[in-house]
Amino acid sequence: MNVASSRYAEEPPRRRCRRCRSKSVVRARKNKKRRPDHQDDPHVLPHPRAFPPRPPTLFEAYVATQNFLPRHEQAALFQCLRTPLPLHFRIRSQRAWDTFPPTARVRATGPPACFAVAADPCEWDAPFRAWWHLQSRTPGALSRQELVSLVPVWLLGVESHHAVLDLCASPGSKTTQAVDALYGNAMVDTPATNHNQKSQTRPTGFCVANEIDAKRAYILAHRCRETLQDRGASVAVTCHNATKFPNVLAPLVKEPKNASSSSSSLRPAQPYDRIICDVPCSGDGTLRKDSKVWHTWHPSYGMELHPLQVRVAKRGLALLKRGGIMTYSTCSFHPLENEAVVAALLATGCGQLVSAAPLLERANVRSLYHRSGLTQWKVLDDDLKEMDPTTDAPSTLWPPTDPHIAQELTKCVRLVPHDNDTGGFFIAVLQKVADFPVVVVRQTARPAAAAPAKLVTPPASHHQLSRMDHDDPNGDDDDDDNLVHFTRSPTGAQCSTYYAVSANLAAHLKEQVGSAKLNLVYAGFKNKRNKKLAPAAS
Repeated sequence: MNVASSRYAEEPPRRRCRRCRSKSVVRARKNKKRRPDHQDDPHVLPHPRAFPPRPPTLFEAYVATQNFLPRHEQAALFQCLRTPLPLHFRIRSQRAWDTFPPTARVRATGPPACFAVAADPCEWDAPFRAWWHLQSRTPGALSRQELVSLVPVWLLGVESHHAVLDLCASPGSKTTQAVDALYGNAMVDTPATNHNQKSQTRPTGFCVANEIDAKRAYILAHRCRETLQDRGASVAVTCHNATKFPNVLAPLVKEPKNASSSSSSLRPAQPYDRIICDVPCSGDGTLRKDSKVWHTWHPSYGMELHPLQVRVAKRGLALLKRGGIMTYSTCSFHPLENEAVVAALLATGCGQLVSAAPLLERANVRSLYHRSGLTQWKVLDDDLKEMDPTTDAPSTLWPPTDPHIAQELTKCVRLVPHDNDTGGFFIAVLQKVADFPVVVVRQTARPAAAAPAKLVTPPASHHQLSRMDHDDPNGDDDDDDNLVHFTRSPTGAQCSTYYAVSANLAAHLKEQVGSAKLNLVYAGFKNKRNKKLAPAAS
């Protein structure tokens, strides 16, 4: 027998490890051993050369060039952006609030029932971990929402009689928060075993949540149904382009007006008291949640989104009642997506900025540190070279020349991550003071027949709700009088499933002159009809 083979035969068979390790973990351990502080350790692997300094990313170079932060704070910002974001949540259930374990590792972030905890569950203590696993599986008990995302609805000051519109609602955290504000931020009892049980006074206000993408709109409807439970009677989900969101108070067909008609007769009323305008953005404020933004972000992305953001914000301002309040917000540091858009809104003369400091105090959010908006910024291309205002780019990209508008921009709110251990966010609170001017176009000749316009989101027949023949489907005299019941049946006949909608929301969706323009995805909360109840007579 060979010597080598006998040696291998004497050794016991090695047990193969079934657990695989990531290459990045192995590489990180090797690099850690090669650091200079381990030079005296004989087990350290020799490093052939020193680590070269990491070149700054395009985002870091842009922040340094834009200089909206002092030099000594930029390093703290970049270091904070490379750390995981804490888990923020809001307690909605009274049962979850009563069983909430007091622990030092969970910190309060603002108003009551809003907390933050470390992102790594290994850092949680045992009582909180058990409480979290129980309540996170209870529908409607908790709402996961980052602290900076809570601020826009706090600043709106939603009351029970307000009609609220969320123009870009998905994924629905602000919609859920706005509906809870309609109910006075009172706790709910979950799980809801009986939707008809009236535990609180139902508000007269309602919330309409809009999303342009049909798939995301269905996900939004599912989240509202699961989280809000019976409070879903005060919310409706629609699918529209936010820049062309219909006004239900405007007629379907514009009647011709003569020259003697006044401009006030041409202008329809505005239906909403509060509007949440959280527009699509480049998302560089979400670097703590999405690390790939470090490599995909570029300055021209915000420049491309600027015209869309201006159109969405102007449409929101047009749908707002005079004296109503709208919050414009982005999760971006880019001034072209923030202050430049707000300056374009102020230039219309239809809105004015409201200082956020007293609004935060009214919402009991005094500990949130925030910074003022910018009055000057640079318009840079992807090579970080300053662009010339004489180019074909929109003129609203550059800082305003009106000193009054520039001074008003200081009322905007900038939330920087390392100030409150949050993500990056921008908020502007606008109050409508005047309506947009009406432009009357006179046609001298009859235009040629054109192709019919293609709808962006064509209405589907199964999205429409029909009022039931019997308003009390379960025969319960104690049912909420402020509810109207609908079915999917086009004739309004009683079915096994019905949808309970608040009376004012039902009037908004069905009884206004332009209600047929709404492409409805979901409204109210779904319930089962009592099978023992005899069907209503046709």
